[in-house]
Amino acid sequence: LLAADTLLAKNAEIGRAARELIRKRLDSGACFDIKSLEVRGEDIIALGAVGSKVGDIISELLRLVAYGVLKNEKRIILAKAEEILGKIHE
Repeated sequence: LLAADTLLAKNAEIGRAARELIRKRLDSGACFDIKSLEVRGEDIIALGAVGSKVGDIISELLRLVAYGVLKNEKRIILAKAEEILGKIHE
């Protein structure tokens, strides 16, 4: 929203459009941070990840959900986490 406010200061029409888009995404429950992700570190550890790999996997999952590649549903995210973890162990 701060970036949209900056745009608003430079170009009112673009700034308002950006702000509205961001508001809609936030109101729809879009996932932009780890707290809103439907999995936790414990879930990733339960799959067999250890150490810094847990954070790496969570970060990648958040990126995929935030960009709309994955739905923010635990079952879907865990399946992707297993896939990522499998590639790490190869």
